[in-house]
Amino acid sequence: MGRLARSWELVRLCWRVLRQDEELVVFPILSTIGVLIVTASFVVPGFFTGFWQGVSDEGGAPKLGDGLRGARELPAAPCVTPPPASDSVRSCQSSSTCSPAGST
Repeated sequence: MGRLARSWELVRLCWRVLRQDEELVVFPILSTIGVLIVTASFVVPGFFTGFWQGVSDEGGAPKLGDGLRGARELPAAPCVTPPPASDSVRSCQSSSTCSPAGST
């Protein structure tokens, strides 16, 4: 119970500071706007892709298992591999001369 009491005391102190210096209200407002933008960046694409429709297999409200199953079924990102080495790659024997690899 001590943590909860300390938390409320901290909230009261922060509120008192905000009331004394009203210019500081800008920071909580900007923080709220930032959180809404980040949340929307995750939720809005779900509506356009149809991810939120039919998430639950049972037809009811989606459960945690439904979300995990949906995440497993998402296509995996392709592995990025470096291109194969070719004969056109240049190797420099000295700082003044460069020649194609294999021809010295």
